[in-house]
Amino acid sequence: MLEKQYIHSLQRLLSASQSQQRALSKNIANQNTPGYRRVEVNFDEVLRGIRNGDSIRLEPTSRRHLPSLHTRKNQAIVPEQTTEPIERGQVNNVDLDMEMSNLAKTQLYYQLVARTMRQKFQHLRTSITGNTR
Repeated sequence: MLEKQYIHSLQRLLSASQSQQRALSKNIANQNTPGYRRVEVNFDEVLRGIRNGDSIRLEPTSRRHLPSLHTRKNQAIVPEQTTEPIERGQVNNVDLDMEMSNLAKTQLYYQLVARTMRQKFQHLRTSITGNTR
């Protein structure tokens, strides 16, 4: 059970990183769009959700429905629009240097989590097969 939770947590972190990369790409693409407000993924909220179980109970909508035995844990991670004001004289609140820096950081984070997940599966395969290859 612990392995399943660990793998689920890694999967959520990969999804959050992927959503953040999309959000940053959208911000970069809209750097000259008047009135555009940048979007980002709140990683603190994702981590808090992982720590708290991050599940939704599925409820039947009719008495003829069978009761749910599972909870749904793979909710979409949606980037949110920031509340930062658009500075006077600026087109929008996108800072290209900051977006590029965040994109590089997010790519490194994604690679780290993906490597951790790959190692976890290699350990599981070794445990099951006894083969270290």
